[in-house]
Amino acid sequence: MLEFEVDRNADPNLLKNMKVLHQNMKQDHSKMNTDITVAANRINDLGEREKMLIEGIEDVCTEKRRVDKYHDELQNRIDGKSEQGGETTKQKEKDE
Repeated sequence: MLEFEVDRNADPNLLKNMKVLHQNMKQDHSKMNTDITVAANRINDLGEREKMLIEGIEDVCTEKRRVDKYHDELQNRIDGKSEQGGETTKQKEKDE
């Protein structure tokens, strides 16, 4: 090991090589930090999109329940009219 270190330290380009290696590592570190920041921003964006989509789905479900309820009311009116005649349905409409 000592011989290897002596040979390495005797290299006239050692300082230059170490500076280049150090600079390359700094660049790699900066690239990784940028990638991490981009990924974190993407995660946040996807979280916000998820919230928006869930709200949209909830709105659609609420509207669907409202329409289903209205449909059931109309169906009950139609069924009541056909079974009991028009007079009973007219009384129900007056009561509402």
